[in-house]
Amino acid sequence: MAKNNFDSVASFEESKELIEFAPINRSDNYRVESAYDDGGFALRDKEIINRYRSAFKSLIGEVGRKLLTGHFNLTTVSLPIRAMDWKSILHAVCSVGTISSRYFSLAA
Repeated sequence: MAKNNFDSVASFEESKELIEFAPINRSDNYRVESAYDDGGFALRDKEIINRYRSAFKSLIGEVGRKLLTGHFNLTTVSLPIRAMDWKSILHAVCSVGTISSRYFSLAA
């Protein structure tokens, strides 16, 4: 009967691969050229920026109205419809499924 896991295959001392093990050097700092300095990607589309600002102003206005009327339960504040995406959750799930099946078949 084997004393440890290495007796059945090879002893630990005889296994040259285990003795000479070195971790992979992962010190590279690769960034895509189009990446923004602070991370992510810069949003330069003025129309989209204006939509986000408008939605945020509406949200701040609603929070202010709730606080001024004495309603301190901010969990009832709803996100403005301008901040929503036009896709439903069903549409989003289906669009992911159309791409992922190709990658799943390539990975198999």
